[in-house]
Amino acid sequence: MWLAGGQRPDFRRLNQFWGKLLSGVTEELFVMAVKMLQVRGYIKLEQYLEDGTKK
Repeated sequence: MWLAGGQRPDFRRLNQFWGKLLSGVTEELFVMAVKMLQVRGYIKLEQYLEDGTKK
């Protein structure tokens, strides 16, 4: 709702947003978010393996 400015978009609008407008940049956004979380100390990447399990 914050991204939508307080509006309540339906699932069709959200699907359009993610499917069409963000096509090709979703992975880049995810990587940026993970790096930000690491820098701020919320996660430590050395604790996770590629399949999502922990050491």
